[in-house]
Formats: sequence, structure tokens, C-alpha cells
Amino acid sequence: MEAFLVLFQGLIAEGLLSSESKVLCLGAKNGQEVLVLKEIGVSDAVGSDPVASPPLVIEGDMHRQSFEDNTFDFEFSSVLNLL
Repeated sequence: MEAFLVLFQGLIAEGLLSSESKVLCLGAKNGQEVLVLKEIGVSDAVGSDPVASPPLVIEGDMHRQSFEDNTFDFEFSSVLNLL
């Protein structure tokens, strides 16, 4: 989780992420990155993974997102998924 903390704090420092951002974490598994985002003040963050892990991660396919265009300001994934 420390790696997520360092990464997200760096993105905040660069102005690419803020507490006002709406964030989707793809391939979030148990939601560690979502938890870190919430802990640093990005409260509107959710994870998506083929297997839900409530309350941080909902069920979803990263290749076929069910969200409307422009729903999120920032999308993140630590998963490399080659087709």
C-alpha cells in the first residue's frame, strides 16, 4: 500500500489528482488502491474487478465498462492485461 500512497501523493503534487477527483481503479482486486485514495482525501473513488469486494470494489470488466463517458476524472490500473 505504501507504493500506492507515494504514487497518488505524487500525482496530487503534480496537480493531476485532487480531493475533488472522481476516480475509477480498474482491476482493483480487494481495493487497496481505493482505500489509499480515500485515506488521502479522494473520497469519490471506487474499484472495479471481475470479482466484487464490497464496499471498495464493484463487479466489472475492465474491457467493457458499464459507465457513461466522462463519468470519471481519473482512471487508474496497476494491472497489465494483454489481450
